[in-house]
Amino acid sequence: MKSGWTIGKKLAAAFSAMTLIALVMGAFGYYGAVKNRAVIEEVGEVRLPSIDSLLAIKAEAEAIRGAIRSLSIDGLSPEMRKRQYDNIAQSRKDYEAAWKVYEPLPQTPEEAETWKRFVPAWEAWRAENNRLLELHRRFDRLGVQSPLELSRQLERFTKGHHAWVNRVQNLLDDPGAHFDGGDDHTACNAGKYLPSFRTENQALAAAIKAFEEPHRRFHEAVGRVKKLVQEGKPEEGQAVYRREMVPAMQAVFKQFEAMLSVAEEAAATKKEADDLALGEATRKQREAIALLDKLVEINREVAEKESQEGLAQAGFLKGAMLGAVLAGLAVAVILGFWLTRSITGALRRVIAGLSE
Repeated sequence: MKSGWTIGKKLAAAFSAMTLIALVMGAFGYYGAVKNRAVIEEVGEVRLPSIDSLLAIKAEAEAIRGAIRSLSIDGLSPEMRKRQYDNIAQSRKDYEAAWKVYEPLPQTPEEAETWKRFVPAWEAWRAENNRLLELHRRFDRLGVQSPLELSRQLERFTKGHHAWVNRVQNLLDDPGAHFDGGDDHTACNAGKYLPSFRTENQALAAAIKAFEEPHRRFHEAVGRVKKLVQEGKPEEGQAVYRREMVPAMQAVFKQFEAMLSVAEEAAATKKEADDLALGEATRKQREAIALLDKLVEINREVAEKESQEGLAQAGFLKGAMLGAVLAGLAVAVILGFWLTRSITGALRRVIAGLSE
């Protein structure tokens, strides 16, 4: 009994089977390529740029904090202070550029929610920084690099001149008393320090300028009183003291108070800036940086998850492709054997028929 499978049908079946195997392998390959592309796009074009941008924003935040801390250094030169302002402006420009890279990128729901909380937290920190910068610029306008040092010096000068007044009074009460110095306005501590003091503050500069003349007259009066007492003329010395030394002394102390007022205002401004930097500004920055770190962690977790899924899919596709190849080889061997036997049997029958 003849089989219903002719050689043509068998060949067609064999080629169909091989085509099916090729299609299966191609489908696996195409699926793997699509999934790999999706993983590469997610990790390489979304997560890595997101992480890089977020870390850049954080780095510039640290740079801004460092510049603001530098502005709090006592005695920092105007050139160095200007450099810190420039550094802050550049850091803001750089983090805004990184911000523009990150914001349009796709976000997970958790990431979007965190970003929604981060933006106002960051703006709150920026507002505190603006307050800090305004305080530091106000401090700059006061023109006193080291207000505490100036305050200590002025208190020292005031006490020193009070001491000269007390010595003169003692001399007038007791002509036999004696003390050295006091008659040279360039030799006292104030006379050495203030002429070399430089400031951009017009009020302070005016006070220093106004101090010079009464200060000179004060010490000259001290010298004349001493000389008159030494010459045995204490009454004339008393007259010089009341007529010349007291008015000059009052003018000197008045200018000391004017200078001290500027120094105290500068010290108060600096303290307000330092308190803000160490208090509310630091708290706002920590809140913003905590959310920024969370955004970085979310992107890292997504990138790690995508990588693990990609590796798992790659392993699955590798096994599936290997199985398909082995199945294809097995089918090819079976079909080859089957076709060979079918064709050989048919040829034998033809040969037998021809022989008969």
